[in-house]
Amino acid sequence: MDNKAFLMKLCSVPGATGWEREVSALAASQFRRYTDDVWTDSFFNTCARMGTKGRLRALVVSHIDQVALMVTHIHDDGFLGFTRIGGVDPRILPAQEVLVHGTEPLFGVIGAKPPHVLTPDERKKTIPIEDMFIDIGFDAAQARSRVRVGDIVTFNSPIREMAGGEALCGAALDDRAGVAVMCEAMERLRDVQLYPEVVFVAGTREETGASGIEGLAYREGFDLAVVMDVTHAETPDTPPFRAYPIDRLCITVGPRPSRALSDRLQSVAREEGVPFTISVSGRWTGTDGDSLQTVRDGLPFCIIEFPLRYMHTTVELLRWDVLSEAGRLLAAFLRSIGEGWEEWLCC
Repeated sequence: MDNKAFLMKLCSVPGATGWEREVSALAASQFRRYTDDVWTDSFFNTCARMGTKGRLRALVVSHIDQVALMVTHIHDDGFLGFTRIGGVDPRILPAQEVLVHGTEPLFGVIGAKPPHVLTPDERKKTIPIEDMFIDIGFDAAQARSRVRVGDIVTFNSPIREMAGGEALCGAALDDRAGVAVMCEAMERLRDVQLYPEVVFVAGTREETGASGIEGLAYREGFDLAVVMDVTHAETPDTPPFRAYPIDRLCITVGPRPSRALSDRLQSVAREEGVPFTISVSGRWTGTDGDSLQTVRDGLPFCIIEFPLRYMHTTVELLRWDVLSEAGRLLAAFLRSIGEGWEEWLCC
């Protein structure tokens, strides 16, 4: 399976934050195409090791969990109440198709009061989640025999190709796109003798506070990290400096990413002819890097981001050529690390 087809399949597998077992298994099967040293930890972080053990230890991470919903109660009429897992935008929820992962995947739709019976004031407001429900077509007894409080709900929005295959659109591209980028890089590095020991990780539990990678990073004791995630792509309604061109990757600068690593990443991108934009993060980055910064003595990291439209919706959209270029940059960056790395990393 090529990496584009892998990404499309990966996004079809449910993997809400805290429920990543199935999607992690699929990532592991793809990682084994490039290395035999693959394992999954107790948090279902899926890891693949390449390079020379014991010199410099580098972490490359992209999270594999997705925003989702969770059943909170089953009404006496069979409708399901729900809450959010991660930053789901409530504006996009009415009329969405979903899969309720009960005793079996159950197709459902998110309903609310029809516009015909709304008051004028209600029409002006976003519908609160408490006023929405999931309709799975069953009465209460049938629903309760199939669904429990705490069951997860994912969006029924498979990845589709657009613009003749140049773009991909659907749910969970945030941030399974980064897992495909890692596979692109591993494919380029399969026959390369790397100086550092590199552990590629499809990480978990990022969408609710980036807790999944913390234990693994503490246990493994890495020296540096490359974090990959999505950022906002330009659309007609986005404010300046909050979104970036969709046709090139971003390298993030700010108080949290390591300036030395970010500068080196930019230098490699220029040498390799990889187009990029500088993105600015003035406080926290909203990525796994924020957690890595406080592991042990602090883990220096840099960030590669992929501009994506309509983040945390069912129609996330990005360009495949940007992911391919990100894989090329990541491979070149890891190849560039050799003896003397302490000197430039600490300067």
